[in-house]
Amino acid sequence: MKVFSTTHDFAYSWAEVSTANWRKYCPWNRESTHVIAVDTLSRSFDPDTNLLRTERLITCKQTTPKWISSILGGQDTSHVYEISYVTPPSADVEQVKKVEMDRLPNVGEGKGEMRVPSARALPSPPRHEGPRMPSVTMVSYNLTWADLLSVRETVTYTPSPLDPKGMTRFEQNVSP
Repeated sequence: MKVFSTTHDFAYSWAEVSTANWRKYCPWNRESTHVIAVDTLSRSFDPDTNLLRTERLITCKQTTPKWISSILGGQDTSHVYEISYVTPPSADVEQVKKVEMDRLPNVGEGKGEMRVPSARALPSPPRHEGPRMPSVTMVSYNLTWADLLSVRETVTYTPSPLDPKGMTRFEQNVSP
């Protein structure tokens, strides 16, 4: 069951948007003050599929309505588990093998008890048929209060069919 879905075309190239995606949380973005920490749990590059896979734990400070806190307990931090898959443009695969593994940041320290989604709930790498298009696919799960409500968000960035060199298509789907 899908709860929310949206698509938008950004007037920036895939390279610009995919790079900015990794910088949206601290310490590069002073506007994201709700993000306390971003911990990289694992990162791997599969030379057979040319996929860069990264797992991160994102810790956020969030306020909840007092009536919810009185029922469920007062917790002002939440944790999100994120798995991302990056398919670089074909011409950039060798460069990714050399650079990308060291370029992405390891930041912060995650704290608190968490429930990581079971292995069967984790997403498979994106499937590509035909020529490969560069893409970033991010799948996020809430860990905080996941026993009450579990939400899965999938975000994909690909070159836009309107202008593959100058625009990026953003697709977002949220489901319980």
